[in-house]
Amino acid sequence: MLRLIHCADLHIDSAFAKLGPARRKEKREQLFESFNRLIDLIRQEKIAVCLIAGDLFDTPYPSQSAVDVVRSGFAYAEHCRFFITPGNHDPYVPGGVYDQTVFSPNVTIFKEPTLQKITLAEENTDIYGFAFTQKSMETPPPLNIEEDEADCIRILIAHADLSSKESLHCPLSEKDILNAGFDFTALGHLHNKAGMKQIGPAYYGYSGCLCGRDFGEPGEKGAFLCELTKQDNFFSMQHTFIPLSSVQYFEATVDITGCDSDSAAADRILQAYAESAFPLGCETRLVLTGEIPADYVPSGALSALLRLDGAFEIADRTRPLFQLEALKEELGLRGEFVRILLPLLEEGTDEEKEQAQLALRFGLQAMNGGDLHEI
Repeated sequence: MLRLIHCADLHIDSAFAKLGPARRKEKREQLFESFNRLIDLIRQEKIAVCLIAGDLFDTPYPSQSAVDVVRSGFAYAEHCRFFITPGNHDPYVPGGVYDQTVFSPNVTIFKEPTLQKITLAEENTDIYGFAFTQKSMETPPPLNIEEDEADCIRILIAHADLSSKESLHCPLSEKDILNAGFDFTALGHLHNKAGMKQIGPAYYGYSGCLCGRDFGEPGEKGAFLCELTKQDNFFSMQHTFIPLSSVQYFEATVDITGCDSDSAAADRILQAYAESAFPLGCETRLVLTGEIPADYVPSGALSALLRLDGAFEIADRTRPLFQLEALKEELGLRGEFVRILLPLLEEGTDEEKEQAQLALRFGLQAMNGGDLHEI
């Protein structure tokens, strides 16, 4: 039996350019902490092989401090063999991190865009992989398997995209995986864990990213611990998802219809919290929906009223409640303005309705002499 870890998309040394210095430092350290948790898991479980299916780094030119953290981690788990396929974010390029860095002897990096094979004789296992050597790969390499020993476990580690045939990032299909003849295909590139799947005798799956970086990567993040066996040419695999992320992102929707102040909105949110129990310790985005009076705009001060554990941000997707029937009958500028927007408000697409609602709120606020900065 071969026990291994499958992970991908660590994106170490992400820039977090839109954040302030303190927040940027915090987010970078979360990625380091998740990587260190991976190393601790490998040591505790005495894992023989770790497959990193691309985008270990967020760039082919990470900072020296980021390289030092990763290099030290690999050396610390000296009993484990690490296999890395450079992805579209950290391709193998001249002068890049994989070209310039001397890693410990237990690290193998695939360097070519064509399929390469590494044989682990003691484990009777062949590991195949290939590298991005630029930021795109419109066509995957031929997936040709060489002749194996009897009951040899055949693994492909690939940074590839099963979601679109038109992808610029190594488009693959389930049929490609089935026809290739690998026992297990460890995939990277898609950040939200899709779980392990089986097609015919073959297993394949995305582990997702190791640590969420924003609200586009919600929920638990981590790696798969896999146990692989092959006997009498029959392959089987057991797999367990291990959460390793040092932070989780969670999005909750709260309807605040009828609320006319931050205090009233906070009471509604706390009621929703009591009924559904948002996960503790998460970075939570509260998406406010519903219809509220046009002269009330939820403010940043709302977060302070919540008195909840963890970091919260507010996303206002409420709709201002206007007396449109009365407004459209007015003879002045306000009436004409409402009549122009009315077709979009009533019959537009969801996006057009949202834009028209926003235009209506800004326009009427301005006509009424209000402060646009409050919106």
